[in-house]
Amino acid sequence: LRSLSLNPMWWEWGHTAFFYHAFVLRLVDATTAFDLLSTAATTATTTMVVVDELFDSFIIPHAHRFVMALPSKNDVLQYKQAICTAVEAVAQRQQQQQIQQQQQLQLSPERVNYLLALAVAHEYMHTESLIWTRHGLNLSFPVALGAGAGGSSGGGEATTAITAKPATIDIGEEDISYDSRYFWLGARENDKFVFDNERAAHRVYVRKFSISRFCVTVQQFSEFVSTSPYRKRELWCSAGWLWVQNNDVQHPLTWRRRGDSSDGIGCSGGSGGGGGGSDS
Repeated sequence: LRSLSLNPMWWEWGHTAFFYHAFVLRLVDATTAFDLLSTAATTATTTMVVVDELFDSFIIPHAHRFVMALPSKNDVLQYKQAICTAVEAVAQRQQQQQIQQQQQLQLSPERVNYLLALAVAHEYMHTESLIWTRHGLNLSFPVALGAGAGGSSGGGEATTAITAKPATIDIGEEDISYDSRYFWLGARENDKFVFDNERAAHRVYVRKFSISRFCVTVQQFSEFVSTSPYRKRELWCSAGWLWVQNNDVQHPLTWRRRGDSSDGIGCSGGSGGGGGGSDS
């Protein structure tokens, strides 16, 4: 998981709760009710720690999240539930227009709405990270998101592959071409929700290019991988080529070669034997 720039799963859960805590509850209600959590300092002692020192991604280096003492899984889930219940109460008061502009930072109702939307969008992103983490650990797709009941629900390899109906649309090879032009990049003033780094809208020049009408399929990418792109310097930027060489990358991390080399490479859900890796 470290090589994938992912996080320990229980740290991820605690972090999403902390984001609601820091950016909604502290700013809207100025609450300190959830600021302390117990963590096992040693096998024999327990200590109370400020949640910021556990789950604030701004101050906790990525590598440290794998070795630091964390609360138990049950304590993290209880913290998450308590935070969610408190945030739901804020949202209900906001919907009923009961939040007065007397908070610590004099937040307007519009600003409270923004903070709630920001926290939800943040959790969506980390939900994607959790799914990616499960994939990196070779676990089945979460049942709630469409996996069959026969898949692994935690620990061990997946026992049931996800099946999908064959595509009924002819994707073809057709590309769409765009001429060189200026276009507006970034958020407009009347957009309902944007991240702060999407402001402000500005004009950028894009040279003409072509792009496929459809997403690349696994079959198409498998055919591309079979042409040994990880050995072709002309396909990589300088940093990417250095990463390929340093990690002996030969194919995508979670792909395995089927049989001998003549069988090609496919997405079989295994770990990246033969030196896979990720540059993200």
